[in-house]
Amino acid sequence: MQPTRKQSVFPNCRVFVAFLSCALSTACGLLSAQTGGTGAISGAITDATGALVVGAQVKITDVATGYMRTAQSSSRGQYVVPLLPPAQYALEVTKQGFKVASSSDVRVTVAETTVLNIRMETGTVTETINVAPSNVELQTESSQLGRVTDSEMLENLPLVTRNFTQVIGLNPGVSQEVNNASEVGRGGGSKEANPAGGSIMSQGATSTDNNFQMNGLTINDKQGSWIYSSGIPAPNPDSIQEFKVQTTLFDATTGRNAGANVNVITKAGTNDYHASLFEFFRNEDLNANDWFANRSGQPRGILRQNQYGFTAGAPLVKSKILLFGSWQGTKQYNSTDPSNHKFVYLPPLRTTDRQQDWARLSPAITATLAQRLEPSTPTAQISLPRL
Repeated sequence: MQPTRKQSVFPNCRVFVAFLSCALSTACGLLSAQTGGTGAISGAITDATGALVVGAQVKITDVATGYMRTAQSSSRGQYVVPLLPPAQYALEVTKQGFKVASSSDVRVTVAETTVLNIRMETGTVTETINVAPSNVELQTESSQLGRVTDSEMLENLPLVTRNFTQVIGLNPGVSQEVNNASEVGRGGGSKEANPAGGSIMSQGATSTDNNFQMNGLTINDKQGSWIYSSGIPAPNPDSIQEFKVQTTLFDATTGRNAGANVNVITKAGTNDYHASLFEFFRNEDLNANDWFANRSGQPRGILRQNQYGFTAGAPLVKSKILLFGSWQGTKQYNSTDPSNHKFVYLPPLRTTDRQQDWARLSPAITATLAQRLEPSTPTAQISLPRL
């Protein structure tokens, strides 16, 4: 008699669950590193003779929020601090037997790696040396091409409807149609293939090939049906910290379309209290008359636009819970948009011309109406007015 064979299923299930958990953890780690809403700081740490310094402690602190990250130089003297929100940081490097190296003005921009090489001097940790960041225009860490537009430039540029997409065409390699300043709404650029103007084409691609991200999240217009969809979100310029337009050679972390990749970063709260009020207006008294309206002797069309709002930021719990908010209202009275009026030029009609046309058409109209009368009224008579 053969002994009964028992099959153990649970150990195999445990192995499968453990494998699946490891795979998901690895995938989540890879996904968290692939974001278009952050930047990085990297560089090499050397001593006075140029030799590599191994095991140096690097501390990065956000000047506005107090957010802190640490790293350590590798066996090759290199350090990398990835996934940093765009902001101004203070850097501090410490190593036993060396003076403390610090820099208080390290700028991190979206989708870029800021390089800061540290040269340490022999001494005690109670001594400090300041390291000045170098403004290097050539990016050797990445082959991607792009340009960053900060909040100061965005707030001071003359945007017709305060839509940040109207200045994307200022970037190299980007072609953008002229925005229609008399159009009702928030202007072109937010909608794909907008025949009213504002469509964005990058490196020869169509206006539907662009990819928009806000704080690392995709905000593309999935429907993409011009006036029948809402377009991409366009926050007011006072709430935007910066945005970068990448035109070519971007890596797989951000590149999913053939056109431009636009990364928008909104402002966040800080450890200080900030608030602002704004009002932007347009009025027909400040505009020139339309050429066609001027030709036909018509006055300037009404175009009155008021955009007003505020921003506010404050710490709820210092260095931990920081709040920021913004609101904008828009009122527009517009009679200059082509959808609101039409200029039609017709040849003048004289009274004699109308009498001759009516005399020629009157018998045909009488016969047609007589044929459509019911048989029960054969004696019906139709009389047409005389001009």
